[in-house]
Formats: sequence, C-alpha cells, structure tokens
Amino acid sequence: MTSRSPSPPQTDYPLTFATTLKHFNCESFASWDSLLNSVECWLLTTVLDRTHPQWSWGVSLYWMAFVGTYPEFPAGSNWPDWNTGIPFEGSFLDSWMARFKPKCAPGPAQKFLPEFVAACTREEIRRDIWMELQGQLALYNCTLN
Repeated sequence: MTSRSPSPPQTDYPLTFATTLKHFNCESFASWDSLLNSVECWLLTTVLDRTHPQWSWGVSLYWMAFVGTYPEFPAGSNWPDWNTGIPFEGSFLDSWMARFKPKCAPGPAQKFLPEFVAACTREEIRRDIWMELQGQLALYNCTLN
C-alpha cells in the first residue's frame, strides 16, 4: 500500500491528534477508532483552511485511520457512515479503492472483496496501514509510541 504524497511544508497547525499515538496498538480496533475520531476532530476543528497542504495530508490520514478501523471497507456493511465534512478523496483512499475491482458480475458488496483483503487478517491489514501511516507522520516529525 504505497501512496505518494508531496513533502509537506512547515507545520502550521498543531498535530493535536498525536497524543492518541502514545500507546497505539496497530492491531487494536480501539486504537484505530480513537485515532479516527481524533484525526476527524483535528481536521474539522483545527485545520480551518481547506486549501492548506495539511488539509489534504490530514484527509489521507483520516482515510488510513478509517480503513485501519474498518479493514473490510468498502465491502460489506460493518462500518459506519463517515463524516461528510471530510471528502471521499486523497492519495491513500485512491490507492485503497483501486484495489476493489469486481471478481464477478455486479451484485452484493461482498462480491467485490478483493483477494488481498480476503486472504489477510484484519491485523495484517492494520499493520500494513500502520507502516504507511508512520511514514506520513514522519513528514511532520510526529513522535510515535
């Protein structure tokens, strides 16, 4: 899961969600859900300028956290609606969605589950996303664990 993001400029907005990373367990639903909620709050209450590069960077972080929380997304229905204040876009989401190609004729969402998701455990998917997320956080010198 490699997404390409341009190197971000100097941080203008404090990364208040970083406190959720202190005891982060990349295999835990609870850790991902906490990160998801923290990044969502940060985007919608701290990053007020949607033209700022941190906005698009944060949107990608949001979708990493969303998929980390719900690794079967977009297949199935075991995930909630996301906050519509956060656009359905970003380098990570584009990369993730590109993996979902139908294996058979259009039908229930379960038929669109790509083989890599079906063959991996939730924990394996979460570990892969965590590796990518750490790379993104390092762009802003965000301290991990």
